[in-house]
Amino acid sequence: MRNSFRAVLLAPILVLLATAAQAQAYLGVGLGKSKTPDQPSTSCAVFGLPSDCTLSKKDTDSAVRIFGGVQAGPNFAFEVAYLDLGQGRVDITSPVAISSEFKVSGLDISGIGFLPFGANFGGMARVGLFSWTAKLSVSDATGTVSNNENGVSLAFGLGLTYEFGRRFSTRLEWERFVKVGNNHTIGTTDIDLVSLNGVVRF
Repeated sequence: MRNSFRAVLLAPILVLLATAAQAQAYLGVGLGKSKTPDQPSTSCAVFGLPSDCTLSKKDTDSAVRIFGGVQAGPNFAFEVAYLDLGQGRVDITSPVAISSEFKVSGLDISGIGFLPFGANFGGMARVGLFSWTAKLSVSDATGTVSNNENGVSLAFGLGLTYEFGRRFSTRLEWERFVKVGNNHTIGTTDIDLVSLNGVVRF
């Protein structure tokens, strides 16, 4: 009976020790495309212009992810990333010339689960929080007016992994950042990011 009780007490400790022994730090970098569909606004009225103003919108841009983390065994990792999600842009050419830009960057803190499909391929899912800084700038002939906001949003994503060996792997990921911005000042948008990432383990 005493031996069984000791085994119950020791089991969690042994699990923690085994996890620590398998933990492996890694660094990575990724390049991709972001999409900010709802910002800047494409409403002419927002700029104080008639509804038939002439405008064009660019809601995709290049994005960069720089990240590091700790992988505890084959199925779980904790990761911190710096993200520059680029900008969305609206250009108005008539009846006056006005441009508006919505830029976002910040820190993404995620827990990641991995599911191997075979010897080299696998899937991944992440969920976490995105601590962001968003900047809305409006420029016309008289100058530029800017407004910055900071906040924290839910982030989640899915991806595929490919292992080249024990030290190097790649990921193809999609991630969504929910309601970035402020409805009362610069507006909000969900931002999607598709990226290709290289990972080096130590």
